[in-house]
Amino acid sequence: MKRNPLWAFVPSLLPSLLFLGPLLASASPVLSNEFFTLEKKGILNINKPGYLNLVNDPTTKSPHLLVSSFQAFGKDNLYSIANWDKGLAAPELLETTNLNNQITWPNEARLADPQLFGFEGIVVAGGFLVPGKSTGAISFVPWNQPQNAHTLTSPKNGWYYHRSEEYDVNGDGLPDLVTARGTMPMMGKPDGELIWLENPGTNNSHSPWQEHFIARGPDVHFRILNKTPYKHATMLPLTIIATEFSARKLSVYQQNAAGNFDTTVLDDQLGAAFDIQIEDLNSDGTPDLLVTNHEPDAKASVFGYEFDIQTLKLIKKHTLLTGIETRQRGFKQSSPGTVLAFRTSTNPEQAKLKPWILVSGDGSQRAHLLIPKSDSETQNWSYSEFEIWNANSTVGQSTVGDVDGDGNPELFIPAYDSNQIAVFTINANKNSPFHGRRRPH
Repeated sequence: MKRNPLWAFVPSLLPSLLFLGPLLASASPVLSNEFFTLEKKGILNINKPGYLNLVNDPTTKSPHLLVSSFQAFGKDNLYSIANWDKGLAAPELLETTNLNNQITWPNEARLADPQLFGFEGIVVAGGFLVPGKSTGAISFVPWNQPQNAHTLTSPKNGWYYHRSEEYDVNGDGLPDLVTARGTMPMMGKPDGELIWLENPGTNNSHSPWQEHFIARGPDVHFRILNKTPYKHATMLPLTIIATEFSARKLSVYQQNAAGNFDTTVLDDQLGAAFDIQIEDLNSDGTPDLLVTNHEPDAKASVFGYEFDIQTLKLIKKHTLLTGIETRQRGFKQSSPGTVLAFRTSTNPEQAKLKPWILVSGDGSQRAHLLIPKSDSETQNWSYSEFEIWNANSTVGQSTVGDVDGDGNPELFIPAYDSNQIAVFTINANKNSPFHGRRRPH
């Protein structure tokens, strides 16, 4: 596959723990081609950014950039950066808050379902295989009192969490939490568990929730199929699609009439399975799976899976990108990391077209943009790749969203070792089929 390198920024490390460096307006685009124009807005200098997520303020609906910051020694932090409608052009107007510094190694942070506790907040998955920080937790951070975080899991020595999702598992009308946790002990085999945490209802934020075991294997990321907008998805029994990093497979877990879970292995040849998103990748109206592995060599890849939503059987596996080079030095460095499908415009016609894909390279030290070569041909799974940023650093979980309301999304890409977050605006060119109209056939 032809690669399109794009080296956008020169690192400018600052000694402070947190400094929002100037978001320098770009007089000319970083890259312009037949598909898009990419403009750099600048660099946020922030200590050890690992996971990013854009959420909307529950009251004002204004965007907040959540930044999970962690390190081997010292305090870990969860930051919020807001006032983007003004701050994208005038960085001195950005509002930065250290929401919480008591959560061990915060990974994915997201806005909670307001019914979870009856008030707004953030759910954070934490912990990692680092000495002193390997015992993680699922935590709830109240939006209005973020320093008063509540731990929802009982301590389990050496086990860590990356993601959680709400779902009423037992049908009592209360949203429960589904999560996966993993462990990699110095002695012994790695392991993973898919579990759900039962919402106790009364006083549910003041004590660990009861844990229910689903299956052994899932240890990192997963998605709940029932929560997607696709036809028949909400009518299925609880169906969880999970990556199994240590077991090196992609699996489906579906609840049966007895309340237990049946397992279907979709792929046991993809390598160390890492991230997953459910998305209609080929614009045929049915859900597909967007998956990354995490490998140190040429097997490092991004995959798309067509599957039957009724039988949960694999239809076809597609390799969207492979041969991702791991440039980061160090023990067991691998690529890629997380993956995100997104639309280039708020134009409703965009929903009819195939999404673009932003791949956080992790050990590749790059951010990779994948653009489908056909915007609407359902049998065409070919992509063009653009390396849109050379971070010279481990690239963590990126996020995408229109933070200034101009209809064009911003890309936020964290460079962990460089203490930076790169900010871009991407515009689908007016003559591009992805601007909201279909290519003539």
